[in-house]
Amino acid sequence: GVVPDRFRAGETAAQTATAWFTREHPVLLAVGRLAVTAGLDEPTWQLAWSCYYHLSLQGHWHDNVALQHQGLAAVDRTGPASIRATIRCDLANTYAKLGQWGEADRYFGQAVERYAELGDLDGLAWTRCLMAWTAEQRGRHQEALDQLTRALEVFRTTGEERGEATALNGAGWCCVLLG
Repeated sequence: GVVPDRFRAGETAAQTATAWFTREHPVLLAVGRLAVTAGLDEPTWQLAWSCYYHLSLQGHWHDNVALQHQGLAAVDRTGPASIRATIRCDLANTYAKLGQWGEADRYFGQAVERYAELGDLDGLAWTRCLMAWTAEQRGRHQEALDQLTRALEVFRTTGEERGEATALNGAGWCCVLLG
């Protein structure tokens, strides 16, 4: 009896996806708890990874923290190393949005370690951009500029143009804040 959702006339894929995530939000959280209880590690971390952006964009940061912690425990047992780093970065970013700087710093540090171990330079650089944002939010403008400078060097090496633009924009803003 299950049928896939269809696009509505005049609706983009993003609008359809957002409407679906919004409608299914409580169900997704319940499924996450059920997956943990049943010991289903792969679906648990996949759900956390899949829901991160929607929950973040909608400001459901407490739900996101809970789901990401479920995903982190599961991915550490059975998941790919790249997702271990990504979920840590996502968790750190969510803690930062809640103003829980100590937890954000803790998980950002772990994400940096994991990305460095993997040799994932772009993942490492994007994490540094997020770390810069958290530093800037706390008035640590020089620290933010230092993180962005490090990210910029990596993005220029890897040819990640969007990352380079992001790092340059952030660095420019930090320079303004530093006078």
